[in-house]
Amino acid sequence: MKPVKTLAIVVIILNQFVYQQPALAVDLPNMHRGVNTFPWVYRAQTLNNDPKSFDFNHLFPYFAAYQPANFQALLKAGADFVRAIIEPSPFLAADPDERAKLIALVMQEMRKASDQGLTVVLDLHPRESVPAWQSNVILQNPDYRLRYQATLVEFAKAITRSGRGGLVLELMNEPPGGYGWRDDYDWLGFQTRLVKAVRAVAPDLPLVVTGDRGGGIDGLLRVDVAAIDDPAIIYSFHYYEPMIVTHQGAKWTSKAWRQYISNISYPPAPDEFQPSLNRVHDAIFSDRLDDATGQSVWSEAQAALRDYFQNDRGEATIKADFSRVADWAKAHHIPPERIVLGEFGALRPGAPYQSAVNYIHDVRKAAEDDGFGWAFFNYTPFDETKQAFSLLRMTGKSANEFDPGIVTTGLGWRAP
Repeated sequence: MKPVKTLAIVVIILNQFVYQQPALAVDLPNMHRGVNTFPWVYRAQTLNNDPKSFDFNHLFPYFAAYQPANFQALLKAGADFVRAIIEPSPFLAADPDERAKLIALVMQEMRKASDQGLTVVLDLHPRESVPAWQSNVILQNPDYRLRYQATLVEFAKAITRSGRGGLVLELMNEPPGGYGWRDDYDWLGFQTRLVKAVRAVAPDLPLVVTGDRGGGIDGLLRVDVAAIDDPAIIYSFHYYEPMIVTHQGAKWTSKAWRQYISNISYPPAPDEFQPSLNRVHDAIFSDRLDDATGQSVWSEAQAALRDYFQNDRGEATIKADFSRVADWAKAHHIPPERIVLGEFGALRPGAPYQSAVNYIHDVRKAAEDDGFGWAFFNYTPFDETKQAFSLLRMTGKSANEFDPGIVTTGLGWRAP
């Protein structure tokens, strides 16, 4: 073999190896086993019920409910990171000076977790329950987009100035669009611009990016990796499938029939289909809906129940879904440690307790088997809601204490 030809082959092999190992140059913070912390930096207080006027002196009412002891307990149980859900609306409404003060306030608050040794993901999480600040409104409004970009850039600067490791910036929670009928959202194009803007001030800051379509698997697979990838990019997706299990009883989703679903087991047992159908039928038609609405809700509920009991294979279905992400990552030479399951969980009360434990276990195990990090939704200490995603008992004398089944069997953490 001629020397020139040998050298060419060696160069090709080396180039392929370097290309397929892009993350080796960056020491990413620990993001293996995490938990979301809604509503720590959320539910910003307004003035006179005006959604665009904020009480900047008493902005985030849940700061006092999250103390270093809470994060010490998470670390002791087995967590290595928290995903801090941050409502961006007051930062968008603020002028530049006010925004800088708010960011400094949040950065100081994040020390409650980071000082305990936890990685902290600062997740900008639009408040979908307030029409003025929904993610689709932000993406469609040119002024809001500029303000949103400026907010991310200022957060990136603040993180860099702090000199503290273990801080990660997430660009947006569950972006909308991507279905072909509201392309003016254009999250994917906007995300590319956001990454470039942040990289101009923080070249090595770990950034969490995601796809459109609500940040699920289908959206992640649409991301233009070539436009944004670098060794400090972490790719995220959320997973709540099947929602007939994870959101049963929820009154606040876009599907009205979910509020009438109850006691749906996971994994599905075929002999439970008819009793479940009868139970949902009775719940719908005892709710005094008008005839047309009742029939429509009942029709949708029947279809969802049949699909679940006939087609869902429990753990096997979850593993098949996650394999789509694993295959996508391999195709783009993204190592699994740069993939994180940013949210998963089951609403309680809603899902039967053991079904919730089973589901949480299977999703967590599937993520770990593929080498992905994960963040359970949610911690929720001292939240006033009677129904929540939580790793706490939530009710009774031991409310706000870790639930042993969720924590140990579900999440694989140490017993509280």
